[in-house]
Amino acid sequence: MAQSINSDKVCPLCQRLNACAVANKQSLEHCWCHQEVFPPKSTVGLSNQDIKACICQSCAERLLEEYQLGLKRVD
Repeated sequence: MAQSINSDKVCPLCQRLNACAVANKQSLEHCWCHQEVFPPKSTVGLSNQDIKACICQSCAERLLEEYQLGLKRVD
């Protein structure tokens, strides 16, 4: 039987585990995102109501790179 995963542990963009320390009941200081630079929320293409969990490090890096290159998401 497949084990269900809490939605707060899944990246809303790629549906993979987001490795969020807070969702895993650890302190924010232990999270990968604590020292990261993020692009503006508008680059994600989701409204605040759609965002129920943290994005993963891979998606955050990809979004930042796209933002820095001036690319616009169409997906």
